[in-house]
Amino acid sequence: MSNKRAILHLVHGTFARDAEWIHPDSPLAEKTGHTLGDDVHIEPFNWSGDNSHTARKTAGVALADKIRSFNRQNPGSPQYIVAHSHGGNVAAYALSDSDVSANVVGVVCLGTPFIKARARDLVGSRRLIQSILIASILMVLLLVTGIAKQGIDIFGNQQEYEQLIEKMMEDMKELKENNQFFRNLDPNKDEEFYKTQGMRWYLACFFILLAIGVGWLMIKPIVKLWRFALQMKLPGLSQRQLELTTRLTAVFNRTPLLVIDAKGDEAAWWLTTIIRIASLPYRIWRPSNLTLAGIAVISILVIMQIFFHSETSFSMTQMLIFMALLFFSLSTLVVYTAGWLLCLTWPAVFRSHMLGFGKDDFLQNFIVEITSTETPENATRMSKHTVNLHGKGLHHSGLYQEEQVFELISNWFKNLKQHHNDPQLIH
Repeated sequence: MSNKRAILHLVHGTFARDAEWIHPDSPLAEKTGHTLGDDVHIEPFNWSGDNSHTARKTAGVALADKIRSFNRQNPGSPQYIVAHSHGGNVAAYALSDSDVSANVVGVVCLGTPFIKARARDLVGSRRLIQSILIASILMVLLLVTGIAKQGIDIFGNQQEYEQLIEKMMEDMKELKENNQFFRNLDPNKDEEFYKTQGMRWYLACFFILLAIGVGWLMIKPIVKLWRFALQMKLPGLSQRQLELTTRLTAVFNRTPLLVIDAKGDEAAWWLTTIIRIASLPYRIWRPSNLTLAGIAVISILVIMQIFFHSETSFSMTQMLIFMALLFFSLSTLVVYTAGWLLCLTWPAVFRSHMLGFGKDDFLQNFIVEITSTETPENATRMSKHTVNLHGKGLHHSGLYQEEQVFELISNWFKNLKQHHNDPQLIH
């Protein structure tokens, strides 16, 4: 290989290991490579293709090593990169080293969703934790109150206790009739025992102690999490944020860049949808929603009390108003509970393997928001084109098979050669 022979690295995207288009005999390699010289060396770059930050970062290190190796063997040889999809992020990670980027004349990115990591508001995140914990405490108190109320009713209302025993006896008789396992059960033998004053006191104490026990077991971990939220060391997390945003964000700096996207790119649409879905919990958990949820709880309790413990008659209009308020309250509670559950699981699911940008842990998602952009950060020497692809098949995959894309790349390579400050590149 001569010293000034151009080298063209072809980098595939996610789930496309050893793709046909990265080989020297592919239409893209043949129709764009000749622009760099008849003796251009086409270098396929294979990486795992896994959809994870770790896989892309590892591939970026490997690509950087390969660029350094070619430069050591052929000092001064111009190197170019054409990358598809997440292969563009692999190229960006490789060029994060200034010594590597100095050896690359230009990079072409086809349909690349350039990863961008943004730091979340840590103060707001701490409030989010506290809001979730407040909601959890309210739920626990509601549960404990319901259990304790059962014991208090048994203790304070003889008639209600007798009705409870009668209902229990009926259930036991029905169980005996419908289940062969309980065929020898005789509820009548215990009916008088359950009606005694001692058993009444026992059941009342049991429910009250049960409420205290359940409350203690559920409140204790919540209090620990509350203390953690209060003691959260924001400076330490801020440093972690900076590390993650620097490590994950795709940056090309002053390396010349050609970005070609397809109109109606399915992958771009999918990732945009994933970003919106993954951010839902952070949109749901806001102070206004928390207030609405509190109103909903109170409204439901009031409405249930009016409807089921009142002998007052209602007009149709009043009935409709009450039902509308009940529907509003229940709907708010559904959103409220969903937000509580989804904050821990939803982003992890929608950022997991094959669904979004790859697997990332809870802390990473909690302190950093991962999105994608059509253009990378700080790209100072960039050209961008959007092409309208025709024919069957996915537009995202059609980029490396389209004649107009080949023409755009070839013309850009020619322009690079003409303006590059190395006189050896000017023909």
